[in-house]
Amino acid sequence: MTLDEIEARAATLHLRVLGGFHPESGDGAPEGCRTLLLLGPDEPAFWPAFSESPEYADGFTDPMARWSRRVVGGLAAALDAEPLFPFGGAPFLPFYTWALKTGRIHASPIR
Repeated sequence: MTLDEIEARAATLHLRVLGGFHPESGDGAPEGCRTLLLLGPDEPAFWPAFSESPEYADGFTDPMARWSRRVVGGLAAALDAEPLFPFGGAPFLPFYTWALKTGRIHASPIR
């Protein structure tokens, strides 16, 4: 699967690839991870789509986390990939460090 194909699939879900890298020892990626891609909302279409989701409308807690598990988890399964999330409890994965490592995301002056 090419990056273009992954980006096209993500776009159908109102997501986009924010960046990625090939993890090295010490990056905190799961064992055997060869490529790590970070996804984020593809605005302006993301919020209207999310706000129509069952998770947003059901009144239960953490609608974004539940939506992410369902939608990103489904995308990962279709790509034969492992989804990783910045929520769910310790041990927390180093998403901020990964974002910086992509070279496409930069730290703000106040972090």
